[in-house]
Amino acid sequence: MMRDFRTVMVSDGNAAITDSEHEAALLGFHAMFGDVVTVTECQAGFAAGAKEMAA
Repeated sequence: MMRDFRTVMVSDGNAAITDSEHEAALLGFHAMFGDVVTVTECQAGFAAGAKEMAA
């Protein structure tokens, strides 16, 4: 993030001890560092990027 990389946290690919801690971590990440996406959204982004590179 500090070097202008697009940072992403995969919400259903990470966990914490409690659901409230998990939610707090996701909110903090989103507020300071980057996007929070699901595994499905992440895979779709990779697929779209691969199509762009192949074109």
